Amino acid sequence: MLATLVMTIIGADRPGLVELVSARVADHGGNWLESRLSHLGGQFAGLVRVAVPEERAAALTRALAELEKQGLRVVIQSAGDGQPAPGLVSRLVARERITELTDLQSLDRNEERRQEIIRLGIAHNLLTKYTSFVAIDEVVRRD
Repeated sequence: MLATLVMTIIGADRPGLVELVSARVADHGGNWLESRLSHLGGQFAGLVRVAVPEERAAALTRALAELEKQGLRVVIQSAGDGQPAPGLVSRLVARERITELTDLQSLDRNEERRQEIIRLGIAHNLLTKYTSFVAIDEVVRRD
């Protein structure tokens, strides 16, 4: 069984940072599933989702924590059994994925892609082209 991990990475930008992280993922039998990597104000910032064998997830987490000694801070959240990880990171990743899928959908309509957009929107409480939210006032007014 695979464990899915979502992580944020930040540190002073320099060559080889992505390799530091990807080497540890590969060393633990993991796969790099998707990422958003940026250079912001001299800092490297990234959101990464990986899959790793469950029995190696704890060891990978420890190996990534060791990168702090090299000036790279890594915060990891387990995404559980395929369900979205709670918090801001998973929501940002979901928003980005919805944007990608919506762009593809505008070029080539596909029901499976539409269902994935809906699933992500509902799971992360995000407004999409196919979802909406209704606010319900719980106070009864008789004016």
